[in-house]
Amino acid sequence: MPRSLASRFKTNVLPDGSLELTSFDATDYNASSLEIPAEISGRPVKALGDFFSADSGKTLTSVRLPAGLERIGDCAFADCKRLSSLVFPSSLAEVGVEAFEGCSALTQLVIPANVREIDFGAFARCAALAKIDVAPENTRFRSVDGVLFDAETKTLLAFPAGNDATVYVVPDGVERIAAKAFYGAERLVEIRLPASLRDVGVEAFGACASLTQIVIPEGVKKVGDRAFSDCSALSALRFPTSLETLGDEPFVGCAAQRFDVAPENPRFRSVDGVLFDAETKALLAFPGTLRRPERRRANRLRRVRVFAATCRNRSPGKRSKRRRLRVLRMFRLNRDPFPGGALRTRLQRVLPLRSPSPSRVCARRERPENASGQGVRSLRRAPKRRASERS
Repeated sequence: MPRSLASRFKTNVLPDGSLELTSFDATDYNASSLEIPAEISGRPVKALGDFFSADSGKTLTSVRLPAGLERIGDCAFADCKRLSSLVFPSSLAEVGVEAFEGCSALTQLVIPANVREIDFGAFARCAALAKIDVAPENTRFRSVDGVLFDAETKTLLAFPAGNDATVYVVPDGVERIAAKAFYGAERLVEIRLPASLRDVGVEAFGACASLTQIVIPEGVKKVGDRAFSDCSALSALRFPTSLETLGDEPFVGCAAQRFDVAPENPRFRSVDGVLFDAETKALLAFPGTLRRPERRRANRLRRVRVFAATCRNRSPGKRSKRRRLRVLRMFRLNRDPFPGGALRTRLQRVLPLRSPSPSRVCARRERPENASGQGVRSLRRAPKRRASERS
C-alpha cells in the first residue's frame, strides 16, 4: 500500500500547538513536485526545519508551500539543485541561514510583504537566480536592480549569483556588506565599493572565482573571516588606513600575488607583499602565488619557522625540537596564514594536520567544488596505547 504524504513528514510540536516539519522521507517518492500540507492531524504547519537532505530533495523541481507558513528554517532547501519553482506564501515572516543555498536551478524569488528577517547566505550559490524581488509593501527589505538590501539601503544582503553583470557598483550610502552577500557570484570580474562602506562580513566575497579587481575604500574598519576565500583570480589587495580588524583566514584559497597596506595604518603592515601586524610579530597572510626559485623558497621556509618560534615561544630554555613543534602547530589548516598553499605541502610532511572545520552551517551537505580544504588529507596519527591499556 502506498504511503500517505503526511506519513513522510517528521514533526515537532511548537509551544503554540502548531507544527514544525523537521524532515521529509523521500523513500520511493519519485514525483518531481511536492505540495506541503497546511495541516497534519488537525495541527497547522507554521515552520519548516532542516527539511530536506541533499538526497531527499534531489528530484524535486517544484515545491508548493502551505498558506499559514511563517518560518523557513536553516538549510531547509539547501542543495536542492533541481528546484526551479517556488512561491513564498504571504504569511512568511522568517527565512533561515543558508535556507536555499545551492539551489542552482532557482531562477526568481519574490520576498512577501510580511517577511521581517532574512538570515545570511539564504540565497547563496543560486547560479540561475538572476534577481531577487521584494513586495512594495515590505517595510524591512527592498530590491535595487534585483539585488537585495535592507529598507534603508545601508546593508547589502544578497547579490544573486545568476546576475549576468561582470561589473557591479555598490550604491553610495551602503555601510555594510552582509555575510555571504556575493558568495558564489562567479561572473563578477570587478566590484566597486563606496566610500560609505565600514564593514565587510564573513565570506562576503567568497567563491567569486572571476573577481580580479576590488578596492577596499578608506573608511572600512572590519573585514570578516574568509571574506575573500576562493577568489582564485584576485591578483592583489590593498588595505586602507582605517582598517582595524581582519578576520581569520580572510584569503584562504585566494591566489593574490601581494598584499599592500597604507603606510599610515597603525595595525597592519606589508613587507615584500606579505601581510604582518604593525609590530611584525605575527605573520597574517602570505601571497598564494609568490614565486621564488625552489632553493630560495626552502630557505624562506626555514626563516619563517625561526621567526614564528620567536613569536610563539620566548622561553630561552626550551629544546629546539619542542620549539619546532610549537611553530608547526601554527600552521594547522584551520589557522593557516598561507592561503595559496605555497608552504602547506612542505608542512604536511612533518606535521599532523587536521582538516578545517566547514565554513557552512549545513555541514552535512556537500560543499562547493572550489571550497577551501577540499581533498586535504589528514595526517594525524592515532595516539599510542599505554602498556596498561594493551594488556
